[in-house]
Amino acid sequence: MGNVDISKLSSPSRDEDPVSRVSTRVVHRDQVLRAAIQPRLSAVHDHLQALAQAAQETPIRVSVKYDIADGHVLFLNRLEGFEVRIDNPESPTMVTLNFEARGDSPLNLLPKTSEDYFKIRRDLFDYRLDFTSAIAATVSKITIQPVVSVAIRFEAGLDRGIVKLETMNLSRLGREAYELHIARVDAELMEALEAEIRSKPSDFHALL
Repeated sequence: MGNVDISKLSSPSRDEDPVSRVSTRVVHRDQVLRAAIQPRLSAVHDHLQALAQAAQETPIRVSVKYDIADGHVLFLNRLEGFEVRIDNPESPTMVTLNFEARGDSPLNLLPKTSEDYFKIRRDLFDYRLDFTSAIAATVSKITIQPVVSVAIRFEAGLDRGIVKLETMNLSRLGREAYELHIARVDAELMEALEAEIRSKPSDFHALL
């Protein structure tokens, strides 16, 4: 074999390599999405942090009713224990708010059947409620403490160019998840969310 010019074995230029061009476009798109999403998540954090600080100074009084089962309602009248978390203050991709809605009186249930008893228990576990229960031959009882843990999470969906919003026990028991266009995460949404947290009239669900 003759001598081989090694320079001719080097990788082709970017313009000649379709894989490189695709990779460059992906990286550029990711950077563009991060640049669009991260300032909005920072603003979400600042809004929720201000709410948490205000709640420490002046406890938030509410009037919240959580439907449990068969028309039984758990009444709560105040919000406590606000905690805001951000995964990376410099380049955030997730912001979480946790707090508790509390009341003064436990709710006692007397399920009519064992099937009702076990179903209610399963639901209460799913909702992460604090309760005690007992069942005998003819009588069953469930006592639910007047405490509901609430969680709200905003997470960047960089692969799809969206913001994922997940809530747990916000205004009603259970989990809810939404996918929002980046532009929807704005001051109007945050004001509506705060009104929803404070159990005031809001357009929160209409904006989702």
